[in-house]
Amino acid sequence: MTVVTSGILVLSCLLIGTKEGSGHLFEPICGYSRSVFGYEGSQVSGVQSAHILSHPWMVMIIGSETCGGSLINSQFVLTSADCLSDGHMKVRLGEFETTNSRDDCSSGSCIPTAYEIDVDKKIRHRDFDGSKNDIGLLRLAKTVQYSEYVMPICLLVNEQVEYIRLFKATSWGHTEHGRLGSSLQVATIENINRRDCNWSLNSTHAVSQICARGLHRVECAGNPGGPLSAERYYEGVLRVFQFGVIRNAPSPCTGLRVHTNVTHFTTWISQVVNTFKY
Repeated sequence: MTVVTSGILVLSCLLIGTKEGSGHLFEPICGYSRSVFGYEGSQVSGVQSAHILSHPWMVMIIGSETCGGSLINSQFVLTSADCLSDGHMKVRLGEFETTNSRDDCSSGSCIPTAYEIDVDKKIRHRDFDGSKNDIGLLRLAKTVQYSEYVMPICLLVNEQVEYIRLFKATSWGHTEHGRLGSSLQVATIENINRRDCNWSLNSTHAVSQICARGLHRVECAGNPGGPLSAERYYEGVLRVFQFGVIRNAPSPCTGLRVHTNVTHFTTWISQVVNTFKY
């Protein structure tokens, strides 16, 4: 299966939006989890295991490499363009403990065994150059049924986004001690303004990118494609929104990393999904 490229015009960008009230959620049923970030947020030093029910949108992508991704509606997964390959790909939903083939249980909660769905279409941003516009979409071969352990994350479309200081980054990557995490890992990372980031890295980064660093020496190793997220109230309800996509870390790791700014691509995402939905 080949990868389709799409260069549909991007009209939205970080901190630029339309008048209040004109925005909307990409998927109305989104961003709910039984356990909110408060459970994980008491510690912001290093990487720690996620709560089993706190990230039901997290998807493991299986192809030429293992990547992370996020479910954004019942048919599509958002990930890094770098994760898309020409060969057969599938996604695993409801995953938490990768070494467990039975029901996952943690902190007194259990979720059913994870399941897999084939990918039948891959769409990479046409202007992806190995660094910028690192975003892609996977269409699933069958529709996902939502539950408390499989649920899309929220995307805010066509509405101004306030400054987000801290994000949660989730992946099945390495812990801060360098060991491969068998369960889903979460780290708190800090959003760095572009001026300081450009000076520190001696390079220029576009509004389509987010510069961030881990708090208290979080390790850089992890699966690309997963979400950078934060909790926000929407119409009086606390939900989890995706603001970034994790990109591959440079080697050696500098502490600062540049990720994809999802808020810059919400129009592209909406138009691609409307074009390829079934």
